[in-house]
Amino acid sequence: MHFGTRKYSGVKQLTIVTVCRNAAGTLPRTIMSVAQNKPDTVEYIIVDGASTDGTIDEVSKNMATVDMFVSEPDTGIYDAMNKGLALATGQFVWFLNADDWLSHDAVSHVLANLQDVDYLFGIAVTCSVDEAVQDLFKPAVDKEGHLGDLVTRGMFVPHPATIVSTKLARSLGFDSEYRIAGDYDFMIRLYAASRNYTYLPRVLTYFRSGGVSGRPGISELFKVQDRNLAFLKTTLDSAEKRRRYYKYLLVQEQNDFYRSEVETIRRLQKGIQLPALTKIPLLIKRALKLL
Repeated sequence: MHFGTRKYSGVKQLTIVTVCRNAAGTLPRTIMSVAQNKPDTVEYIIVDGASTDGTIDEVSKNMATVDMFVSEPDTGIYDAMNKGLALATGQFVWFLNADDWLSHDAVSHVLANLQDVDYLFGIAVTCSVDEAVQDLFKPAVDKEGHLGDLVTRGMFVPHPATIVSTKLARSLGFDSEYRIAGDYDFMIRLYAASRNYTYLPRVLTYFRSGGVSGRPGISELFKVQDRNLAFLKTTLDSAEKRRRYYKYLLVQEQNDFYRSEVETIRRLQKGIQLPALTKIPLLIKRALKLL
C-alpha cells in the first residue's frame, strides 16, 4: 500500500523518515511533533511494516503532514529504513522512530546548520513510557565537539538526533542482517567515511527508553565492533586507549546483559593485539575484571 502526494515541487532540504509496525499508540505523538516543525522544504515519509493495529488509520488521519506513506511487509527495521532512504528526495535525511518526537524548534535549528557538512548530530532525551524525562543522551564528544570514544560508550551518537546527507547515507545503507544494532553499525561506517560533521549542542529529539535493545541476552553491540574492528583499531591510536578498551572488554565479558556475545568479546580481546596484557598471569587478568 502506497499513498500520498509530494506537496512542494521545489528542492527539499530535508526528509524525515519514520519506520514503524503496530505503533498506533505512539505514532500520533511523533506525527504531531513533525507537523509543528515542518516547513515546505521538509518532507515526511512513513514506512510501515504492514501493521494490523490501527496504525494505518492513524496515518490516514494525518495525511496533511505526511507526504508519502508505504505499508507493506519487510524483514525488519533496517530493511524499512533502506526503503525510506530510497524514497527520500531531501538533500539530508533524518530517521525519527515511532517512539520519538522532535523538540519544538529542532527542524529550524537543523536547517540553519546543514551548510557544508555531511552530517550533523545533537542531543536526545530519554523518557519513560509516560514521557517523564529520565536522562540526556549526549554524543561522545570532547570540548571542541570532536567525536572520540566509539567503543566503550556503545552507541556514541544518538541516532534519533542525527541528520545525514542522503547521498552519503544511501552509499552506506543499513545492514538488514542486524536485528537491533544496525544503527550503531551505520554510525561507525559513517564516521569512517567522513569526518565532515557538526555537533549541535542542543536537544533535538525525545525518545522512550526500553524496547528490544534494552533486554538482556540479545545484544549485537560486540558483533558490530567485531565486524568493524579493522577501522575501530585505527581510532584506538595509543597504548592507553587500547588498554582501556581491553579492560572494558574484560568487564563486559562478565556482564550478564551481554551473555549471548561472550565468544565475540573474547575474539575482540585477541583482535586488539595487546601481548603485554594478554600474556599476564591469570590472577592479574581476573583483577582487571574488577576495574
